[in-house]
Amino acid sequence: MIKTIIKVYTMKNIFLTGPIKSGKSTILEQAIDDYDGSIGGFKTVPQFTEDGKRAYVLGSISPLIQAEEKPFICRLGKDGHMYAVTETFEDLGVRILQDCLKSKPDLIIMDELGILEAEAKTFQDYVRKCLASDIPVLGVIKAKPSLFLDELRHRSDVLVLPVCPENRTEIAENFKKLVAELLQKDE
Repeated sequence: MIKTIIKVYTMKNIFLTGPIKSGKSTILEQAIDDYDGSIGGFKTVPQFTEDGKRAYVLGSISPLIQAEEKPFICRLGKDGHMYAVTETFEDLGVRILQDCLKSKPDLIIMDELGILEAEAKTFQDYVRKCLASDIPVLGVIKAKPSLFLDELRHRSDVLVLPVCPENRTEIAENFKKLVAELLQKDE
């Protein structure tokens, strides 16, 4: 128990994980809702395609790094499966994270890291660089196995908090406290 508490207070990178629709992104948004420092990073946002199918796009939190068009991070194939658009991570995703390292916002958001980035090696490198930087990173990480995600979950500078419908309220309260302490420490 003491080892876990000490680990929590030395973390500067905190991620939420859990099943789809468990409230991870909502908990993250609520934790930084009143934060008035500078924020960089990205969010994956659901968007509907022209034919009414749900897909996801990569959006920059920084107003300085915006794409003319929100680029899709996945596309629905003819077989009905979703396929990654690696180029989006390697172009816009890399530019967003490069900007974070250059402009040094007070906080970096990564909402969400998942399995679609499996082939985006440059993007993965910039995620690692951001986690190793002095800038705190808050984010959401998919609860799926992959070499990249497993590596991130096992980093000594990353704390991963599991969210499920049964613990959502408790995790939201604890996450908000951890984030407040982390951001206060950085001021």
